[in-house]
Amino acid sequence: MNTAPARPRSDATVTSNAASVGTRASALAITIAGILAGNLTTSVARADDDTALAEVVVTVQRRSENLQDVPASISVFTPQQLADLRIQQAGDLAAYTPGLYVSTSQFGDPVFSLRGVGMNNANTNQNPAVTEYINEVALPSVAMLGFQLFDLERVEVLKGPQGDLYGRNTTGGAINFITARPSQQFSSSVDLNYGNYNLAEIGAEIGGGVSDTLALRLAAHTISRDGWQTDVASNNLGGYTQSKNAALERQAVRLSALWTPSDTFEALFVGDASFDNSQVPAYKSMGYTKTDGSCAVPLAAGFNGGTGCPVYAAPTPTGSRVAVADGSGDPTVAFGNNSYGDRNNVHLYGGSLKMDWTLNGMTLTSVTGARKMDRSMGSSSGSPYIDQDMLRVEALNTFSQEVRLASRAEGALQWTVGAYYSHDKDSDLSLYNYAQNYEVAPLNPTAVIFNENISQKTQTEGVFAHTEYALTKEWKLVAGIRETHTNVDYTYSSGVNVNFPPAYGLTPVPYDNATLSSNGVSGKLGLNYEPSKNLLVYLNLSEGYKGGGFPGDIAFLPYPAGQPASAYLPSYSSEKLFAYELGFKSNFANGMVTLNSSAYYYDWRNMQASTEIPYGTAPNVIEVFSLGNAGNAKIYGLDTDLTWRMTREFSLRAGLNLMDSKIVSGTYRDQTPVQSPRASTNLVLRYESQQPIGSTLPFAQVDYSYRSAVFFTLPNVAADRQGGYGLLGLRAGLKTADSKWELSGWAHNLTNTTYLVDAFGAGSTFLADRHLYAEPRTFGINIRYTY
Repeated sequence: MNTAPARPRSDATVTSNAASVGTRASALAITIAGILAGNLTTSVARADDDTALAEVVVTVQRRSENLQDVPASISVFTPQQLADLRIQQAGDLAAYTPGLYVSTSQFGDPVFSLRGVGMNNANTNQNPAVTEYINEVALPSVAMLGFQLFDLERVEVLKGPQGDLYGRNTTGGAINFITARPSQQFSSSVDLNYGNYNLAEIGAEIGGGVSDTLALRLAAHTISRDGWQTDVASNNLGGYTQSKNAALERQAVRLSALWTPSDTFEALFVGDASFDNSQVPAYKSMGYTKTDGSCAVPLAAGFNGGTGCPVYAAPTPTGSRVAVADGSGDPTVAFGNNSYGDRNNVHLYGGSLKMDWTLNGMTLTSVTGARKMDRSMGSSSGSPYIDQDMLRVEALNTFSQEVRLASRAEGALQWTVGAYYSHDKDSDLSLYNYAQNYEVAPLNPTAVIFNENISQKTQTEGVFAHTEYALTKEWKLVAGIRETHTNVDYTYSSGVNVNFPPAYGLTPVPYDNATLSSNGVSGKLGLNYEPSKNLLVYLNLSEGYKGGGFPGDIAFLPYPAGQPASAYLPSYSSEKLFAYELGFKSNFANGMVTLNSSAYYYDWRNMQASTEIPYGTAPNVIEVFSLGNAGNAKIYGLDTDLTWRMTREFSLRAGLNLMDSKIVSGTYRDQTPVQSPRASTNLVLRYESQQPIGSTLPFAQVDYSYRSAVFFTLPNVAADRQGGYGLLGLRAGLKTADSKWELSGWAHNLTNTTYLVDAFGAGSTFLADRHLYAEPRTFGINIRYTY
């Protein structure tokens, strides 16, 4: 998203790394030709120094570099951009990053897909295909991604496999969150927001040196907001109760300490804690539907007088059948009995210690990380009755250690070698209350409670190496390799207080344990060409690897077809992705414009995805959405980023991703991988006055993002498809000439666009279709003070 002009090269080294080639558009071809010919910069009037774009420094290659010198497709967000766009959680990044898509679980966990590569599963025991890092420490589960973004130095989004330099291998990409470092200089700031739905938000930080060798930084953030959703539940007396839902209540604090006792050693410790007691938004019930969205059963009266596809329930011990529909047509109204409550109660603690030793021509780095999450949450299935209401209690602990040795001396050869270890322990307890479920309750006057216990231990070891060799001043060769070993120990048990309906022929799994070990080798080959300080062209061939595991989804006996009955728990195997990318990074108009683009092709083999798994014998079949392998896929795409300092007062940032993705083998051949929009784009236009009005400078910003249609499930079904949509945002205000004070107004989703963040269940004979909607329009005022 952000780019910066390349730094001048010295004769002793060749600055490699780079960029993105957009070979589809003739305009881009003309631009490249102009740069190579050396004519483009001379055709533009020379820019003043204060109109040139500022350099953006990143550490995606485990060393500090100008973004324009890194041969990869990367989007970067600075603290100012994060604040102006109100990017408050990890999932908010998707709207402003071409090729990045996010769906959201009912509990607020973001599930990312990058350039079509992801995994549509939010279970706590799953390692995502797009891995997130906090201060170089990998987060092994999407359950740990609901943290608040505050007091950050930057965010880096790396696209494509990251197999050689990153401690936890991924197939889709990586997102780095780098928190603000302490410094010897004193600093403090306060950020206040008030908005609709009684939004109240406070952020603050203070820091500075406490001795010549020790600097501290303390930051905190809190947010509360009333609910925007109306929750409708049966009162079991023939009527309904309504209450507000989806309120926010979050707090977080972070302490950082930087110790530099000598010129050759430094240690950075970062500890954080966050707490969440927000309400879980309810699914909007679409009823029992066919795959095209039409009703699979007769229409029924809605609670508000309308009609729609119904859900069924048996609200009395005799099992009398009741059909009711959500006929409101209003995305802010949803069914939810919530017999276990509607709170997502999360306690998350983490810490990291990074130590750097400067040796003779080398740097030795140790990164130690540990995180702990305890969470309990209640939710409803999208019925006004007690129909698959759920209580889940989760505990996740993770520890990781990485050690790297890297060259420091300038020269033709640069290298990094390292080793990685991690250990994760996950324990999940789930209770499902079917007290008024029509499928089960009519045969059992006693309320049906199904319980499920999951325990998983995952251990990962890896070794990796990365080298860069300057063949000449213009050409550089890049190579990397990684070997990864993963061992997963998984235990599953379930039970029910009464017998299942005998027609299904299913029973719970009293206890089963299985282990799965996988080994994978991945790597990278790259060739960089830098004919001038304004242009970098690169070709990367890389392979990503992600080990297999166990789905963590509900299971029954007998196990489904393809799994030996009563012998093995359902599992899935490793996936691989072969990525080919040709790109360029350029800056011209004397540093006023950067244009980065890349064309890519992915060969995704044995892709991991959640699909419908049938249990039972027709016609009595229960479809369970469970993680497995869904065949091979091919993905072609074009990724482009533009940053333009148009004048001293106007600037433009824009991004575009065009993509064609298709499954080419297996049960879902010719279907589209989930969360794979054919087009995604974003634009931010900003005005900052250089002429004071009184003692203040006015500014204004408009942002727009668009995503084309996506499917949320395999198989692709029309009823669970989100059509293309655009989101518009605004910010305008005043700031003092010294930038210490700022007052602004802001709006998100200004046009109040309705769109889905999750959907599943259409075509199921056991589950009603359900949709989860994003929050509606929000707006407010902001006051910032920085000392």
